[in-house]
Amino acid sequence: MRSSIIGKIVRKIVKWLTTMFIVVTLAGCAAQPQVRYYPLKEDREGMHKFTLPKSYIHIDLVSSREQGTFIDAKSIPSDDYPESDKYSFMMQGVYKSTISTNITQFTTLPNTRIPSAVGSEVIDNRKEMIETFAKVADLALVKAMPEDKFNATVVELKDAEKQDLPLNKDWKYSLKIGDVQKDALPIDEFRKMATDSYLKVFPYSACRTASLTVFWPNGKTESFKLKVADPAFVSIIEIPIKGQITMHPSCGVDIKSEKGMGGTVDWGLLGNLIQKVKNIKENINKVKN
Repeated sequence: MRSSIIGKIVRKIVKWLTTMFIVVTLAGCAAQPQVRYYPLKEDREGMHKFTLPKSYIHIDLVSSREQGTFIDAKSIPSDDYPESDKYSFMMQGVYKSTISTNITQFTTLPNTRIPSAVGSEVIDNRKEMIETFAKVADLALVKAMPEDKFNATVVELKDAEKQDLPLNKDWKYSLKIGDVQKDALPIDEFRKMATDSYLKVFPYSACRTASLTVFWPNGKTESFKLKVADPAFVSIIEIPIKGQITMHPSCGVDIKSEKGMGGTVDWGLLGNLIQKVKNIKENINKVKN
């Protein structure tokens, strides 16, 4: 009799502990996204391939009724540089029996491997919940009409003091690149971290400031503060359980959750400007050679 009572008590305790374990497992341990990164040289099929962008500074002479004639300077991302393979990766969501990470969207800028938006969704098979999300709002860029007296040009991210402005006689420029962010990782350190590991983060080129001064032939000067991308260092951001990471046109990212999202991302204008930068760089190289 006593043993029967004890048996019932033990079964109730076991049942209670099992219930508590399930509750803690489902509620206390939030499903987190996990991804794997591989070197691009392995070229595995079915993976999302991307390159961390490097900024070039696009300089043009423009005009408007309100401001007259002035210099327009933009930080433009590019994957067209000699060491791009070192900064290139393949990405794949991790699929497990309990929790899987689904990359619902992976878009790149036209004619490049530069990411523009990365959508993620954790599929929690423990709860059998599968959901979807919308896209972020539009991005619009406007390019002004250049004057014939000035050739649109490009300068690289290197400190310079009153150097000749490429493709423009008697024009000069100075450039000072700021320090990298303290929390940024050297690219080699991130590559080691990503080797044979499940990660919950997405990498993007670290942001730096750039101080640009353009010297006109007539003695006039114009100065600019720009944000530029340096792939030698990597910043990381947590991949959302359900949402989207959207790249800034110059450097940095935004993260969006499902709530309040809508519309589509239009990177076409920026893609055209990136192609123009490539063409200008080719012209500069021809002049140098």
